[in-house]
Amino acid sequence: MAENAHGDIGIVRAYGGWRRPKVLARREKAVLALALTWVAGFVDVVGFVLFQGIYTANMSGNTIDVGRALPDATFGPMLRHLSAILYYTAGMVAGRIVVDYAARHRVRAIASITLTIEAAMLVALMYLGSVHPHPPQPWPFYALIGLAAVAMGFQNITVTHVGALTVFTCFVTGALTKFAQSCARYIFWFRDRTERRFKRRVWKVIRLSPRNGGFQESC
Repeated sequence: MAENAHGDIGIVRAYGGWRRPKVLARREKAVLALALTWVAGFVDVVGFVLFQGIYTANMSGNTIDVGRALPDATFGPMLRHLSAILYYTAGMVAGRIVVDYAARHRVRAIASITLTIEAAMLVALMYLGSVHPHPPQPWPFYALIGLAAVAMGFQNITVTHVGALTVFTCFVTGALTKFAQSCARYIFWFRDRTERRFKRRVWKVIRLSPRNGGFQESC
């Protein structure tokens, strides 16, 4: 994985050694993004159960719960949710530092570094979570939250673009928003090309749909 002039993090694989990297195709990056999104959802659910209602991959719920705890000054719940947000942010900052540092030193497989760090944290989370299935506070409760949230922060930095489409594997709301926008673009494109001649052109337009940008981004 390497950085291009636009700030995108490109993923590369080597053919014949490190000297001949090949940029992954859009489809391959899409598969990787889907796999990482699945990992984020899985970790989020496991964390929600293990940490009794705390999200480790999606920070929207934690932000809401921090706000709910403020009026009642219930500092215990507020601190737990706030810690996840801080850990997640720290993970993204650290991940971006790793990416930029590796790019400056012309490391060709940056994704291998960030995903290895994420995997190591998740392995540690699995081990410590099995040793402490009902973690007391503050230790190892906050350490387990930190492992999960920092790992998800690293992951969210790893894949930023699939083609021209911005992708965040831990930010589902943004993905749904972009899906709606792309879908609407495709619907108008379809309507413009079948207006007043639907029966004659519908099958031809359907066959041409895979070439449409809105259709591709929606898929």
